Amino acid sequence: MSHRQRLGVAAGVGFLLVAALFLGGPPARALTLDEILPELVDTHNQVKAAEDDLFAARERARVALGGWYPTLNVSGNFGRE
Repeated sequence: MSHRQRLGVAAGVGFLLVAALFLGGPPARALTLDEILPELVDTHNQVKAAEDDLFAARERARVALGGWYPTLNVSGNFGRE
């Protein structure tokens, strides 16, 4: 391979590297724990299941305590005689 051919190959490779740097877009960046944790808590299946269990336990407690409160029944009739 002649000097001229090597120079052409080197120039082509250099051009491709420069094009890749400028056309490749912004560099990737890692997310911090503060950025990703809220999304994980909202979408993780075990967290959703635990929230549903908590809701069900609160409802069972509300039903169980319902018998301790007084109740009021009202009825009436309407008509002509």
